[in-house]
Amino acid sequence: MKISHTLRSLASTFVFAASVLGTASARATDVSGSILADTTWTVANSTYVVTGSVTVPTNLTLTVEAGTEIKIAAGASILANAGGTIDVAGTKASPVLFRSLDGDANWTRLGADGPGASLILRHADTQHGQVAVLGGASGLIEDSYLHDYHVASGPTLYNQPIIISERASSIVVRACHVRNYYEALFRLGVITIEDNLFEEVSGDGIDFDTASPGSVIRRCTFRQGNQSNVDAVDLGSQSRGVTVENCVMHDFASDKGVSIGEQSSNIVVRSCLIYDVEIGVAIKDSSDATLVGNTIVESAFGVRLYEKSAGQGPGSATAWNNIIWNNTNAVELLNGSTIDAHHSDITGGHTGTGNLDADPLFRNAALHDYRLVAGSPAIGTGTNSTTMGALGAVGSFLVDTDLDGLPDPWEMEHGLDFNSAADAASDTDHDGLNAAQEFIAGTSPTDSASVLKAAPATKPGTIGFAAIAGRSYTVEYRTNLTSGTWQTLAEVPAVSSDTSVSITDPDATTPERFYRI
Repeated sequence: MKISHTLRSLASTFVFAASVLGTASARATDVSGSILADTTWTVANSTYVVTGSVTVPTNLTLTVEAGTEIKIAAGASILANAGGTIDVAGTKASPVLFRSLDGDANWTRLGADGPGASLILRHADTQHGQVAVLGGASGLIEDSYLHDYHVASGPTLYNQPIIISERASSIVVRACHVRNYYEALFRLGVITIEDNLFEEVSGDGIDFDTASPGSVIRRCTFRQGNQSNVDAVDLGSQSRGVTVENCVMHDFASDKGVSIGEQSSNIVVRSCLIYDVEIGVAIKDSSDATLVGNTIVESAFGVRLYEKSAGQGPGSATAWNNIIWNNTNAVELLNGSTIDAHHSDITGGHTGTGNLDADPLFRNAALHDYRLVAGSPAIGTGTNSTTMGALGAVGSFLVDTDLDGLPDPWEMEHGLDFNSAADAASDTDHDGLNAAQEFIAGTSPTDSASVLKAAPATKPGTIGFAAIAGRSYTVEYRTNLTSGTWQTLAEVPAVSSDTSVSITDPDATTPERFYRI
């Protein structure tokens, strides 16, 4: 048995008119108005040209097939009204493209607005437009690329963000790349932001206003916001119970990694790496926060607590297991602000139980690898003998610094060097698979027992193996080990947790049959 490894308003009329532009391959389908029945936009009828705004009324669904291209006129939108659904069903191999009909001119909005409305956006590529989930609608934005959206004329609170959510019944943004934009604004609701890359920011990477308890920003990378008044994450307007965790924030030289203000409370910033910013974490105007296990380095201020607006009051924090090192100012307290910091490594020292003032011995600070080397004084000296600082995998898996196909967080987790492509070919555990193959298989490059292999057959024609969460598999067969074409026996879709898989070959009657996964 051979094993190989592979990778994861109704009065308006809906206009549907095809026009041939030169050749069949250049055909365009013009659309506008309200759809009158469940409708699918297909790749066969692509490109769709949205000449006027398209709306999806109550109880109807607009589905967009993988590979479809849509060009939208300036000022036009595609919007699901209350009870309507837009389902954009792209794939990794065939994303759905949303483009401007008029060169670089902005179109308006792709979204859902109203109770029961829904926007599902998977494997989409949107350029020069906004994605919106408003007024009791729900939204899932996943595995998509949103980019190049700025409003130069008549900017407002609502038209500037590349993503805007207000009073959504639910909103999830997951595994998306958001680039070259003003801000992403989320207001009034429970918000889940995870596994995304946000870069080239001119407003705030993410702005939460009045976020509800349970809202979370996790495993995201924020970078390249080097204009004035640009935060990576801005939590304000009495946001409560928000957690920011396992994120990387850097190159916000004129503002903050995390800004907490306007009487926001019960905010947790945990296991984040923040560097090359003006202020790592700012806590102000009667806000309070808990800082746990962060590494904040090479900034003007590590942590700064103060009153920004007169009469609003100071900030307060509790902090432990943090490394706040090599900043111009480690901790600054103004206007009666307070911080209870303990079991942390802080340049210049800080009053508190278990605090250190010692070089934490980073692996390669010059290349922003802030993992700790053996012998670091921060190892084992945190609370209950734990280790200080941001540990393990942090940031978005969409970041691959050395372009070796291995995401930075995966390399961090397994002790590899995300600044060197050479270790993709390494076989640390000597199990015959290099690091790149281990990543594809979902196995560990440091554990020889962690391999993708078929289990012993329980009966003829059965192939069993352990499937790793987030990985899809193809089981193939042929009758000659060294020649012939591999045929597909089964496709195993990705699952959310590790599981055992058993595949039965209904035609395993030949004298020999060879399988691979």
